[in-house]
Amino acid sequence: ATGDSSSGAKDGAGAAAGDDKAEGAAAAAGKEKEPSSFTVTAPCRVVPHQVKHMALPPGSRWVPVKRGAPLSGILVLRDTTPDEPVEYSSSSTAGGAEAADAMDTDAAAPAAAPAAAADANGSPAAAAGPEMAPELVEKLSKLRDILSGKTPIGLNLEFLYHNNKADVQILKNIKGAVDARVSVAHSATILANALMHAGTSIDTFLRDNLEWLSRATNWAKFSATAGLGVIHRGQLQQGKALMAPYLPREGHSGSPYSEGGALYALGLITANHGGATQPFLTEGLRASSNPIIQHGACLGLGLAALGTNGEEVFEDLKNVLYTDDAVAGEAAGIAMGLLCCGGGSDKAQEMLAYAHDTQHEKIIRGLAMGLALISYGIEEAADTLVEQMAREQDPILRYGAMYVIGLAYRGTGNNGAVQRLLHYAVSDVSDDVRRAAVLCLGFVLMGAPEQCPKIVALLAESFNPHMRYGAAMAVGLACAGGLLGC
Repeated sequence: ATGDSSSGAKDGAGAAAGDDKAEGAAAAAGKEKEPSSFTVTAPCRVVPHQVKHMALPPGSRWVPVKRGAPLSGILVLRDTTPDEPVEYSSSSTAGGAEAADAMDTDAAAPAAAPAAAADANGSPAAAAGPEMAPELVEKLSKLRDILSGKTPIGLNLEFLYHNNKADVQILKNIKGAVDARVSVAHSATILANALMHAGTSIDTFLRDNLEWLSRATNWAKFSATAGLGVIHRGQLQQGKALMAPYLPREGHSGSPYSEGGALYALGLITANHGGATQPFLTEGLRASSNPIIQHGACLGLGLAALGTNGEEVFEDLKNVLYTDDAVAGEAAGIAMGLLCCGGGSDKAQEMLAYAHDTQHEKIIRGLAMGLALISYGIEEAADTLVEQMAREQDPILRYGAMYVIGLAYRGTGNNGAVQRLLHYAVSDVSDDVRRAAVLCLGFVLMGAPEQCPKIVALLAESFNPHMRYGAAMAVGLACAGGLLGC
């Protein structure tokens, strides 16, 4: 420092005045209302105790590939609207301004790679930049197919096709033993075929029995057509072509049950990967005023847009719900849950409010199941909704509350959830609610299936058939695909 003592004194006085002003500003800032939330730009900066408070912005275009993944660290995301243009953020370039200018020059040059690097959905492989080597483009394309699920789905299809062990003779024996004029037995046989050949793309039994299949009428025809979606599940590229004979077409008037079932089947085929079929299903929903076709279109659209929280799709489903038609409204309520699955969305209150307004039990039941799907995997965040629904006078909403608990705590083995379900199982006055409470124990105990038979053992001996029904289903759900010793 070269200043004299007088200048030093002045500087000291200035510093003291600055400190006083800083303290005053800090005091004024302390009186301002603290924000209830803030945006974190880098998940890597989220500390462990903040993770449970993190949530994606409402209507976020990018969602984690793994549903329910903690919002911290390195996140792999998928695009819920791949057909829309993408804006990439710019980043600073190592090496300073000269390197940045060089990068800008390279970016301005024409590149041949991006067109070749576009994936099946039409989105570019990378932001505009230096031309990538063909080998790198190919590797990135393969990586994208793996992360998006395209490659695993294809491998799964191939495996199921080549390792199909379904015994068609069993189906033939069932078909010969039941009276085709009994629609319940006829539909059950069709459903058994769909489940036996799920994901294998083998529909030989149906093709060999077209005359017998044609006896299905009304909702049985709807289920028979939808069963094709179960059989061809995962045929993302060929799904629409496979269902083309049954889908609604301009200038062609077919059975609404068949057309509605085909739209539902298309959703089953492309479930959770329906970016390409979603516009077609949306158009089918908007173009038809027939409640049966709307029923199938709503279910198909909900499956195709599973977990995407799309605002436009939600509005389309809400418009169908507000027509207050029992058939279409029931499917719309379920589809809203599929669309917002696992999101714990604030739309739950809107759905619950409409459940209070409508007089149709089917719509109330559809909304109750939709609310359960919205609560999938959110655990304690669903407790407020559970308390609301469990205190309702309408048994259908209390029934839905049991499924909210079951799906919110699925596979966790949470003691609190188990105790609540057991409490409702023995205290509610509605048999439907009690059955649902016991059944949902299976969802909660999926992670520890060996515990389920012990917990429901006494309930399985109840004089009430609804309780025994729920106990059997709980064991089946808890042990599904795993512990055969149950």
